Amino acid sequence: MGGARETVVESSASKSDRPDIHAGDIRIHESQGKVHFHDDKAGLKVVVPVAEFDVAWNKYKSGFSDPPLLFIDQDQKTAAHVQVSLVPSSPDSQLSISIRLERIKIDESYAKFEKFAEGN
Repeated sequence: MGGARETVVESSASKSDRPDIHAGDIRIHESQGKVHFHDDKAGLKVVVPVAEFDVAWNKYKSGFSDPPLLFIDQDQKTAAHVQVSLVPSSPDSQLSISIRLERIKIDESYAKFEKFAEGN
């Protein structure tokens, strides 16, 4: 539907009581050097450069530690939370992933810090 290597992740995240957060099926694909996360039902999208995604994911998957992996899309004003967990069950434990997208607001102090960090 949207690009190369497309898949849909049926997220195991439970619904939040916040209306700006939706946890459900997340469509993921690569297009024009970026990874796109889509929650089509909620109309949310997070776009991350492939290089940034690859570095973050490879670092995260080495230990699947808290806090969740967080991708921020300042243009869309959205965020993607990615959390992997080991769910004990019998006879084998199950590795599970939870992905949720949400709308965000970027406050002035963050914008100033980001501008500084980018050398502007």
